Formats: sequence, structure tokens, C-alpha cells
Amino acid sequence: MPVYVASELGKHYGPALFYFALFVGALTLFKTQSNVLEMLIRNATDAAYTMSGRFRAYIGGDPRKFYYPFAVVLIIVISFIIHLALPTKLLLIAANYGELRAMIFPFVIIYLNRQLPGPAGFPGEVVCL
Repeated sequence: MPVYVASELGKHYGPALFYFALFVGALTLFKTQSNVLEMLIRNATDAAYTMSGRFRAYIGGDPRKFYYPFAVVLIIVISFIIHLALPTKLLLIAANYGELRAMIFPFVIIYLNRQLPGPAGFPGEVVCL
């Protein structure tokens, strides 16, 4: 997308705007994707660290021992996946995985709520009106 916008602006307004638009588009995409990647790694680390006492004991109470290796593995996997298909096809796949997550996440929330102790926990019987 940024290349298309930059090339169209370059056609109409000259090469200076082409390079400027390309630079701004690259910065925007880099910032967005780096934030998404960082939040994915952080959420996975926080969830694993919070949910499992065995996991906390395995990493010695230091989440960085999981965070950085997981980040490296994820970056390597993504660098291979990104070359498997055209960007438009990858976008369709990512959108469908987002919907898959939306179908699975309610069951995860129900499971997590059942793990809460006493008054904060799952109320038990669910009454539908």
C-alpha cells in the first residue's frame, strides 16, 4: 500500500513527494508492526507467567528468560512465513485467524473464570432468561 500511494503521488507531484511518501509509509508500517509484535510477545509471556506456577519455577521467576527467546523464535518464524504467499493472501489468512481467535477466546475466559477462587470465581449455575 505505501508503495502504491508513493508512486501515485510521485506521478502527480514529482519524485520528491514519492520518496517522502515512501519514507513516511515505511515508518508508519514499521511502528505499527513492531507494536503488534511486541504486544503479542508480552501478552504471551504475561499469560504464561501468570497462569502456571510450574512455568514460573522453570524460568526462576524471571520472565525475561522466556520473553527474549520467544521473541527471537517468533521473529524467525514470521520471517519464513512472510515469504510463503503474496501480501494480499497473507492478509486474508491473518484476518481469518483473527476471527478464529474470536471464536476460541470466550471458552478461554470461561476456563480462566472457573480457576478463580471463592467469591471472585465462576458463579456456578448459569441462568438464561
